[in-house]
Amino acid sequence: MRTQSVDTHPDAERIMIEVIRGAPMSKRFRLVQSLTQSAFWSNIHAWQELHREAGEQEAAVHLLSRSYGLNLVQHVLAALKMRECWHLQPTELLAVMLPARRALEELRVPYYL
Repeated sequence: MRTQSVDTHPDAERIMIEVIRGAPMSKRFRLVQSLTQSAFWSNIHAWQELHREAGEQEAAVHLLSRSYGLNLVQHVLAALKMRECWHLQPTELLAVMLPARRALEELRVPYYL
C-alpha cells in the first residue's frame, strides 16, 4: 500500500483511516470544517504577507473573488457597505445549516448536505 504521506508508516495510516471512517458523521464534518477554516486563514495570512499595505477586508475580498467569483463578491461588498465596520470571523457552519435542514425536512424536500 502506498501511503498518502511520505513520513507515515502504512500501518499508522491504515489505523488513522479506520478511525476516521468509524467516527460519527458530525465529527467528520467538524474535521472537514476545521481543515477548511485552516486553509482559509492560511490563504488570508499568506496574501497579507505579500501585500503588507492591504488590510483584512481587502484580503478577504481578494480571497472571495479568487475562490467564488466576482458575482458573489459584488453581493458581499454591497451588503458590507451597509455596515460601518466589519472584520473576518470563522463561520459556524452547523449553526447556519441546521435551520436550513429543519426547514427542508418540514417541507419534506429531499436534500443532501
